[in-house]
Amino acid sequence: SRNSHCSRNSLSATQPAISRIADRIVALVDVGLWIGFVALVVTVSMQVLARNLLGLPLIWTLDVAQLLFTWLIFVGAAVAFRKGAHYYVDLVPDRWAKTRIVLDVVGLVAAAIVAWVLILNGADLVQIRSTGTIESLNISGLWMFVPIPIGGALILVFAAEAALRFARGERSA
Repeated sequence: SRNSHCSRNSLSATQPAISRIADRIVALVDVGLWIGFVALVVTVSMQVLARNLLGLPLIWTLDVAQLLFTWLIFVGAAVAFRKGAHYYVDLVPDRWAKTRIVLDVVGLVAAAIVAWVLILNGADLVQIRSTGTIESLNISGLWMFVPIPIGGALILVFAAEAALRFARGERSA
């Protein structure tokens, strides 16, 4: 209806730019993660079927599976952070509001530190591995390590968005 369309537009107008950008990133990355997961299942299935039914080892499937798994882990972890899908242990009662605020800030700082470590060390690994080759695929070894700094950068963007929501007084940090 026209009213729901208007309310969506007004909600979008009040949503910070970083949240709109994060929404678009997650929508795009979700599609890539689903494609990567399906490709991983197909690759591993091919490997198992070829080995067990045909007695043929498909050497390249192990490298493709590892490559896909690495991308799914690091990029998927960033999306899970944005969606609040990681495990969360609620140890502090709601009535301890000040303690919850402190813990939310500690959590955001910890996420930013983890993101920073992933970015810096991941970039170093990419540089170190860029001279190697994944032989069975005939591609640079850096592709196995590129998702580390990418995942870190995404976590940093999503942590910045969470910090902004927190600063605006929204409960979830």
